[in-house]
Amino acid sequence: MSICTSESRLSDHPLKPKHHYLNHYPELIVQFGPLIHLWTLRFESKDTYFKQCARRLHNFKNLCGTLAERHQLFQSFLSAGTLFPPSVVVEKGTEFIVGDYNDKIRQSVAHLNFDHLNTLISHDVTVKGTTYKSNMFVVVGHNDDGLVVGKIKKAVIHKNSAVFMSSIGDEIKVIILKTLPNLSEDTQKQIITALEISGVESTEDLKYVQQDDLRDLLPVIQQRKLLKAFKMGKYYQYSVFLSRTLKRHQTSRRSGQLQRPTDSYGCTQFQPDPPPEETNETVEQKRQQLVNIYRQEGIQGSERAEVINLMKTTFCLQRNHINQTPAPSIEDLKIQWPYLFTPRGLYCHFELLTDISVLRALELSIEECGQGIEKYLRTKLKNKDVQSEDGELTLCIIQLLMQYFFVYNDCTCNSILNLDTVVHVLQMSATAADVERTLTLPTSPRLILLVAGDGVTLGHWMISIESQVICEGIQKTFITGLAAVFATYYVFNLQYQEEAARTLEFVQSRLIGINPERGRKTSQGKVVSKKTGKLVHKKATTVNPHVATLLKNVMDFEWGFI
Repeated sequence: MSICTSESRLSDHPLKPKHHYLNHYPELIVQFGPLIHLWTLRFESKDTYFKQCARRLHNFKNLCGTLAERHQLFQSFLSAGTLFPPSVVVEKGTEFIVGDYNDKIRQSVAHLNFDHLNTLISHDVTVKGTTYKSNMFVVVGHNDDGLVVGKIKKAVIHKNSAVFMSSIGDEIKVIILKTLPNLSEDTQKQIITALEISGVESTEDLKYVQQDDLRDLLPVIQQRKLLKAFKMGKYYQYSVFLSRTLKRHQTSRRSGQLQRPTDSYGCTQFQPDPPPEETNETVEQKRQQLVNIYRQEGIQGSERAEVINLMKTTFCLQRNHINQTPAPSIEDLKIQWPYLFTPRGLYCHFELLTDISVLRALELSIEECGQGIEKYLRTKLKNKDVQSEDGELTLCIIQLLMQYFFVYNDCTCNSILNLDTVVHVLQMSATAADVERTLTLPTSPRLILLVAGDGVTLGHWMISIESQVICEGIQKTFITGLAAVFATYYVFNLQYQEEAARTLEFVQSRLIGINPERGRKTSQGKVVSKKTGKLVHKKATTVNPHVATLLKNVMDFEWGFI
């Protein structure tokens, strides 16, 4: 590379500063290589900050001093780092290898997809400034009886959870990457900085951004694309997924299908927005990906981590389909979401919907208060068939609850209420097709237990809704089946069947921990009186009086008051 520097040429064409710099480039390139940190566009990029400040200040008195002061304050802010500590801090931890722990721990984390590559276990962890240690007692919830306290055994931390709190800059970056994926990182930072200087404090503020705000940062077409994304992104998704009312209303169904109310009783995410990094199109693509996996691998694919992650990502679309008006049939939903009709799919959806791990909640409650509930119910019931019941503690409690509410609803009746209102027990080894062919299944949910010839040893279980088997479980425990069938009432917006409503309300309140201030999962309005056979108006109460009385009496019994 050669530069003409003769005095005759210089006099005819006097050099500007940039031309003079160019005269030194050959020597500098030889010494330092490509001058990527000195190219003029980097200086133009720096000028953008000052242009933005000057354009928005509208004050040109001592402009140089004002810009210098603003720039120094901005540099101080950038060098100070984050204003908040990490939301999760773990000082010491070891790899969490599931196989090293007992059955209870393995079962409690089975649905969380923990492994030694992504999970740590520690004696203490700091969450949002509060330190939690092993053997510490913490309040984990509350119900009508008071506070629910738990004891910390260990802290199991997923590595992805130990991150900094997200900021508006992160949310803007996600939108930029989705709209302009080839944009350089430097330009991304400039756009984010410019928007923050403009006063953007939340994603809702993005709809007020104008083309002048991006004029010096992007070509015109890219400006228009990004502005369209700012105005459509979150708000377009909101209009698509929340176009219906979330109030309770009955939906018409075809013959043989349940009347399903669409309501948000007990739910924390009844109809959520899509994840910030997703759009309607990408969520639908992931649903199709789930269907393709099911076609290739069948039900066995439900244990794959990829499937669980896809189910979590498409949760918003699952709720959108379930909450449609009129409500779709279970058969139609099964075609669209085959992995929702698996134990793990139901557990996962229920947890996202209510923020409660249904199986874990049941296991903890049975472990802590199961024996107390059983002892109290046995003191109130004298029926020999119930007292001699053998098997799982959870199954025994459900049978006792059914008998208790039957007897104390009609004191003149001493016969045993049929357990088929909640559970079918079959002494057979059968497929789902066999069960549908040999049994007259009701439309409301039922848990079908298949036991060995001795009538005691539990095989596997099934769940039926709308007169068909929709889910099969391979775990030979009643509690896993109870957790799955209970989840169906919330996942599919179902009411408790009248004949088992009190038992299910007790399970909901005492064992699961769902106690909303308003509404119930039972039928409202006029009902047929069991005593007179006439239509009577049912009192609107949050908890059935019989259930409330039992909850109080069980609590008093556990504390030794009765």
